[in-house]
Formats: sequence, structure tokens, C-alpha cells
Amino acid sequence: MEKFENADIQANIITRQKELKVGENLDLEIELVNAGKGPALLIKLAEIIPEGFELTEKPEIYRVKDSYLNMKGKRLDPLKTEEVKLILKPKVQGIFPLKPRILYLDENGKYKAHEPEPITINSQKTRNQRPAQRTRKNKITCTRICACFSRKELRVNCNRCSLVSFASFFAFAFFSAHSFSF
Repeated sequence: MEKFENADIQANIITRQKELKVGENLDLEIELVNAGKGPALLIKLAEIIPEGFELTEKPEIYRVKDSYLNMKGKRLDPLKTEEVKLILKPKVQGIFPLKPRILYLDENGKYKAHEPEPITINSQKTRNQRPAQRTRKNKITCTRICACFSRKELRVNCNRCSLVSFASFFAFAFFSAHSFSF
């Protein structure tokens, strides 16, 4: 019970997605609550931007320095909450732990910290972007997954698929994604 006599900041990390592709937005919300009986001054949210991510949106009232959000000493009274919404974007693929640290001062000026339960974000590459590779004269190997449509206007043979017919409307999009022998 002595723990709750002074300011006691607790936090939850809330996100809808824990798996996303490189370049997609990650909507992140950090819910802060002062569970103590005294007011707290929020100093910063440290380690809020994992390595390999960039911050694309933050609350206007706070500043970002390195990988932390400067909370500018915002006062959080007992039993009150503060929501911090951020949008992060992964620049590389990988598995990234998100374990922010909330630093604050209690009413006595004592520096305190809280670490909420960490979450793990899995960032994956988008489709394979390798260029096509030549195998024989006038033959090129398709390096992407084919989605085949049946049309009568244009006949194309993808080296990875069976003979496929395409409408000229679909041909340009398909040609840009595949390589063929004619």
C-alpha cells in the first residue's frame, strides 16, 4: 500500500497489428495512468522508437529527440490518464521488441520509471522484387508468383506458368510483373 501513497505511473501499450510489411504504418497507443495518490510530472517516454523504425506521426504538444518522446513535464494528477498516439513505420524487416520506459517525477521530486509489458513487432518484406533472369535466347524466367487470367486477344507464354491468354488491357500490367518468351 505504501507504493500508492506517492505518484505511481502505470502504462499499457495498445496496437491492433503486431505483424506488418516494411513501409506500412503501425498505429501505436500508450495509455498512461497515475495509480498513486500524488501528482506526477511526466518527463519522457524513452525507447519509444525501435531501431529500424521511423516516427511518422506524434502528438503536436510533444517533441521527439533520438528515440524518446519529450513529455515536457506534463502533470498527471492521481487517478487520471493520458493517451499518447504515435504512428511508426518499419524501414527494414525483422522482429523488434517494443519496450518503452516512462520516466517521471513524483510530488517529492523523486525521479521514477515504469516499464510496461513489452510487445514484439514482426516486420516482413513486401513481395520479392528480384529482376527477371535470362535463361536462354528469347526466354526469361519469371521470378514472381503469376496470377493467370484467360482472355483471347493476346497470347503470352510465361516460362513459369502454362500457356496463358490475356486481354490487351491486362497485358501491360502482367508484362511489367513477369517475363516471357513469345
